[in-house]
Amino acid sequence: MILDRSNEFADAQALAAVAAASRNVSTNIVDLLSAGDAIGEEVYAHIRSLTAASGTATSVTITIEAHTAADFSAARTVLVSIPTTIAAMTAGKTLFAGRLPHGALRYLAVVIVPNGGTLTSSTDAFLSNDLQRNDFRTSAAGQPA
Repeated sequence: MILDRSNEFADAQALAAVAAASRNVSTNIVDLLSAGDAIGEEVYAHIRSLTAASGTATSVTITIEAHTAADFSAARTVLVSIPTTIAAMTAGKTLFAGRLPHGALRYLAVVIVPNGGTLTSSTDAFLSNDLQRNDFRTSAAGQPA
C-alpha cells in the first residue's frame, strides 16, 4: 500500500470528549487534484482507531463528504459507514475501509459522529490505491508495531 501525505485526512487525530451528534471533521481536507502518485483509478478510504475508545457513546458513524470548494459550505455525503460500537473501537481496529465512488467532487473530508454520548479516541484516516485487508497492530504509543 502506498501512503502519501497529500492523501491523509488525519494522523493520530485526537477525539477528546467529543459530544454526541457533533460533527468531528478530519484535521486535513484532501484535494483530489493534488493527490499525488498514490491515487489511480481505484481510490480507497481507510479510517482506523489508534487507541481504544472510551466515553458514553454507544457507537460512531463515519462519513466521507465531498465539495467543489475547500470551505465545505454545502458538502455532499459520498460514503456512510454502518455504526461501529464503542466496544469494537480497539487499538489498531479498522473502522471503515471502502472504495470511493467514481465522480467524487474535488475536496474530501472525513466526519466522525458519536451516537448517544461522548467519545474519546484517536484516529488515522487516509486514501490509498488499494485496500488494507487486515487490522493494523499498534504499540502502546499508538504506532504501528
